[in-house]
Amino acid sequence: MGFFQNTFNIIEHDMTTEVFGIWLQAAAIASGSAFGVTAKWKRMHWSTYKATLRRNGEYRDYNFNGDLVDPFIRLVDANWARLFNHIIPRRITDALESCESAVEAFKHGFVGTVVMKCLSHVQQKDLDRHLSAFVQSLYFDLQKGTQIIEEARRQANRLPGKIVQTRMTLVYLSAAKHSGRGCFGRMKQDVSSHLTLNMVAIFREICEQVETMLRDTLRDVQKFIMANVRAKLNALKKDLNLMVSQMRSDFNDLDPDVRDNLIRLLEQAKTLFTTGKSAEDGIKEEVDEDMFEGISDSD
Repeated sequence: MGFFQNTFNIIEHDMTTEVFGIWLQAAAIASGSAFGVTAKWKRMHWSTYKATLRRNGEYRDYNFNGDLVDPFIRLVDANWARLFNHIIPRRITDALESCESAVEAFKHGFVGTVVMKCLSHVQQKDLDRHLSAFVQSLYFDLQKGTQIIEEARRQANRLPGKIVQTRMTLVYLSAAKHSGRGCFGRMKQDVSSHLTLNMVAIFREICEQVETMLRDTLRDVQKFIMANVRAKLNALKKDLNLMVSQMRSDFNDLDPDVRDNLIRLLEQAKTLFTTGKSAEDGIKEEVDEDMFEGISDSD
């Protein structure tokens, strides 16, 4: 279904415009905040500062890694929340509604015209059951995809602090080795100097790793959804083709004008159901899942 492919393309574009597009600027601004962060640490008692360094930057209520990341998080937080709390759920909902609309259009075109002439009441019920099950199964697939994206979001929330800790661990441990008179000043100098030289690079690494993880996750979800859609369409195609084969003799008994109009309606339903786009839009694209193969030559 074309609208599912379009949905993931739109979500990837949303990620770029809402978050990825502002990250480098936010990283540059946040890296400049490191001086203010380290100045706050200078008010600590020297033994507490040293204990925090020896524990990879996290001790009691102190979290150097979180302090360093916090200015960056605050700069992107509003866009981040809007992307995951509003934009992505809306895109997923829109995709499901497009699917439901396409199914309804198919049912009106296929069921409303064909079934009344060619299918028994039992077959009508069976077809409606197949279509309802198809939509319901896609709903569960989209829910699963949404859960995967949400888990990636939680991992992405934790990743900046982990990256900072990884990049700062050796610096912390090295600085913590200072002892004797003036050790507090030397510890602070070591940490501050490293941050001055490397904070921009650290934030860039955060941007690159989080962006790569989210893009990879989105593509994995896309593959998962599209594979399931293709499998379900193939199954539905077999069911419909079986019904179509039962209609062939009745097609030949129809008035030619009625039959031509019927085939036209079926082709419109096919376009709507497989791409989510109206045939009247003039859209010409190849449809992989030809659910109505053989119908047009039944005359």
